[in-house]
Amino acid sequence: LSLDLSAYFRNIFKDGSQLIPLEVELNSVGSYIRLQQVGTKLPPRLQVDVDTVASKALVPPLSILTFVENSIKHSKRIDSPLEIIIQCTALQSDDRGYLNITITDNGGFSEEQLKLLNAPGTGKNDSEHIGIANVRRRLRLLYQEEAALCFMNLSDRASVELFLPLKNKTT
Repeated sequence: LSLDLSAYFRNIFKDGSQLIPLEVELNSVGSYIRLQQVGTKLPPRLQVDVDTVASKALVPPLSILTFVENSIKHSKRIDSPLEIIIQCTALQSDDRGYLNITITDNGGFSEEQLKLLNAPGTGKNDSEHIGIANVRRRLRLLYQEEAALCFMNLSDRASVELFLPLKNKTT
């Protein structure tokens, strides 16, 4: 528990302007989940699926952890555990590669929440969703208009999708 707590704190206080390896961000998520599992009747579950090319990617710190924290914070599940799935896939287009990060949970967004969360740069919900506003700012600073963030409901899951220009540890 002490190791997970110190790893979690170490990662949340990193310089947000520097990209970090995807595996470091996912390790931080794992530490956070293990902390949340202690002493709870229905501990959250985490499943992570990363393809080989995506595993070498660099990402902004807290770009995944923020959404996992929000899943747990806003979960209304009382009869079954929260199930969080993170999928990271490298996508190639004609001119460049992108990293697609999808974070889903067995919750859902209201239509009002979706409108607010997907509103382009209004800043109206920044004080209510500080973590998300910080991720948006970091994406703009690091990638300008080349990154995308989208919130949606799938059939039985809430989903957050990030599309980032693919930058690898070796490039």
